Amino acid sequence: MPFWGDGEPPPPFWGHEPVPKIDADTAATAVEKGALLTDLGTPEEWLVAHMPDALLVEPELMDLELGRIAKERPIVVAGRDPGLTEEIVASMREKGYDAAMLDGGVAAWRASGRDLVRADGRPAR
Repeated sequence: MPFWGDGEPPPPFWGHEPVPKIDADTAATAVEKGALLTDLGTPEEWLVAHMPDALLVEPELMDLELGRIAKERPIVVAGRDPGLTEEIVASMREKGYDAAMLDGGVAAWRASGRDLVRADGRPAR
């Protein structure tokens, strides 16, 4: 029997509520309806392959980027490190942003048959 009780969900991790995780199809639909798609990563990763029209956000600069994003706009966060992405989304939600994590990140976007592009706009291989 888990320490939090039989049949009950586990307690929040490190004081965070569990973050919403969405699949690539749900993320694409949200983006089509106006959600902001963010690519959580480094400029080097961005140059190699990123989701079209996604905003590059370096994890250590997230707080600066949040100042430019309206809290009313839903945000889909796609990363390459699931733990870091979950931590960033939890922090955003604590600050009042309507953010969700793309489960599986950039790789899930690509695996769903959607394109990734290079910095010059050519398709990434």
